[in-house]
Amino acid sequence: MIEHLNNCRGLVNQLTKDDIKLDDEIQALLLISSLPESWDTMVVTLSNSARGWKLTMETVADSLLNKEARRKDRGVLMQFKANVTKNHDINENRGRKNG
Repeated sequence: MIEHLNNCRGLVNQLTKDDIKLDDEIQALLLISSLPESWDTMVVTLSNSARGWKLTMETVADSLLNKEARRKDRGVLMQFKANVTKNHDINENRGRKNG
């Protein structure tokens, strides 16, 4: 996600150098529209939450980075649980062989 954010910011900076100015909300909308399909739920959440206020690049970037961190944490937790289950099964099978 950090790479994607940096790419988007780089494109905005290039446009700015060419005297093309995009206000912050347009930048935020372009960013969320550039996300892959796997982020659709987050896009909808951000879009729906913005009904009473404007989206900003800072808000969107923070939300995306937080979501990515939660996804990674969940993946690590799932891997840990899988390893614990696997080790439990191995130990259980050893106990049966030895018993």
